Amino acid sequence: MSLSLASHSGEWIIKDKLGEQNRLVVLVVEDKPMIRMFTAEVLENDGCEVVEAASAPVALNLLEKRADVTALLTDIDMYGGMDGLETATLVHERWSHITLLVTSGVIPAGGP
Repeated sequence: MSLSLASHSGEWIIKDKLGEQNRLVVLVVEDKPMIRMFTAEVLENDGCEVVEAASAPVALNLLEKRADVTALLTDIDMYGGMDGLETATLVHERWSHITLLVTSGVIPAGGP
């Protein structure tokens, strides 16, 4: 299975990384419920198994229990402690086999 995402530069990011069940298992970390649910639905419709977390601490706890996670998709700007960059850095240090996707819905001043 292949997961394809467009980056802000318009380039496609394509990653082939199958889990034990022959499918991608993506941990979505997003503090806004509607965005988290929409993201999960899009990924599930593309054939991924999705695990959801509303915060970095919840995500880290899930990763301790789920060895089958193959990718982490996290928002940069999260409330309540650790942001997405800190989360991605910690995940990379502890679980280097997990592919990291860090996103933001914030448009920088002056546009993309």
